[in-house]
Amino acid sequence: MWIEIDFITNVIGVRSDLEKLAVELLVPYRTREVADILAIPVMHPLHCFQSRVANVTRLGRTDDTAMRQLHASPIVLEHYIEEQLVAGDSREAQRVLRGLADFLQNDADGRRAHEVCRYDPMAILDRAAMDDRLDRRFRGFNIAGMTLRLRLGREMRRARTAFGRLFPPAPDAVNAS
Repeated sequence: MWIEIDFITNVIGVRSDLEKLAVELLVPYRTREVADILAIPVMHPLHCFQSRVANVTRLGRTDDTAMRQLHASPIVLEHYIEEQLVAGDSREAQRVLRGLADFLQNDADGRRAHEVCRYDPMAILDRAAMDDRLDRRFRGFNIAGMTLRLRLGREMRRARTAFGRLFPPAPDAVNAS
């Protein structure tokens, strides 16, 4: 059985200080001459998602591999959050949800993520808002505020004309949160 691994040397869309947060996956291997351990750096699922989005939005990569990775990355991210909640680490889950919201709202690539992803990453925040394993205050204030700002920002960008003027957002867009 063969496993194909995509080794990345430069990570687009992720600050270099965040690359240092990668963990190493240690894989033992043996050849006829030597037995050793291969250290493979693995990015945090949030940073991987950011990088996959930037690959498409900034670099314009639309080949099959880039698109498969892009479409899988928010699903992997949501599963990571779920694993943290199952393990009882709601702080890590909250940290990742805040990071996701920050990326979607404040990063040029992140603001376009819903346009290029098959799976809208804001749905992760919407589901988290209903998850009783997260603190009620975090869900009620933090996530509610994050999703409201994201929805308003999307509506404002949608309303821009070619001349840069804004039309007021539709009333139902504001009430959608």
